[in-house]
Amino acid sequence: MSTHPALSLMGHAALGLAETGRSVFPCVPLHKRPLTDNGFHDATTDRDQIMSWWTMWPTANIGTPTGTVFDVLDIDYKPHSNGFEHLTALHTNGLLDGWSRLIRTPSGGAHLYYVAGEPQRSWSIPTAGIDFRGTGGYVLASPSQVSGRSGRIAGYDVINNTGVTPPTRVDARAIRSFLQPDAHPSPTPSATEMVMDVPRSVTRISQWLSTRHEGSRNQSLFWASCRLAEHGLPYAHTHQALAPIALHLGLSETEIHATITSAFRHAHPRPALSSSRSALSPTLTSLPEALTLEGAVR
Repeated sequence: MSTHPALSLMGHAALGLAETGRSVFPCVPLHKRPLTDNGFHDATTDRDQIMSWWTMWPTANIGTPTGTVFDVLDIDYKPHSNGFEHLTALHTNGLLDGWSRLIRTPSGGAHLYYVAGEPQRSWSIPTAGIDFRGTGGYVLASPSQVSGRSGRIAGYDVINNTGVTPPTRVDARAIRSFLQPDAHPSPTPSATEMVMDVPRSVTRISQWLSTRHEGSRNQSLFWASCRLAEHGLPYAHTHQALAPIALHLGLSETEIHATITSAFRHAHPRPALSSSRSALSPTLTSLPEALTLEGAVR
């Protein structure tokens, strides 16, 4: 741990991060905008440079690039973009395992930190409320603070700094495909036309699903979705054909999305992730719905 009495709290925190191998750079106080000309490209672990920056800007926020030492899964919490709604489905499919640090963000969302491995580009899915910060991205580090539109100031707070052992990399491409199964679909007929073109037995699957009762709804939807996937029906058309029936049976939109997506992954499996699926820490598993981080970070 470094000792520089004249340095500000933020300066000491920046030096502390650098000592762990994380490059840092200064951002505008209470904002995310970089103060240096080249932004995160100026990030460094050099002590003299860091001391110079935080002597010049003692209250500067701390930016740190992603994609080298760590990657970050950014879970938003906004009125029309709540990433927490997708976490249980992601967890069920083994796509969240291996995080090493959990941070509460100023908006009430969360940052899940993973060790970086093979470079993975950053991406954003605003409609899902989930972003990935990898190569070409950066995040603010604790104890940075930002000021929201209402003027409320909130910080980045460490909720869990141990995570799982050992921490592993995250498969960002698999998460993106899970959240957007048909992000780039090829032109296809309408769902009704597709159902008319597949064997009669597939049409009967929909009729069979409509007769299911409480206690077997999820399993039945999964089975029906697998059969349609095996017949070549795209995800969007399968959802269009089965979701209204599932809603009528009492399943929620979130359950339907998770079940159909899981069925498509089962029918068209990807290569297994290189890391084994680790058990989540009690910080997560003790929450409602097995992995609803909302209760921990808000």
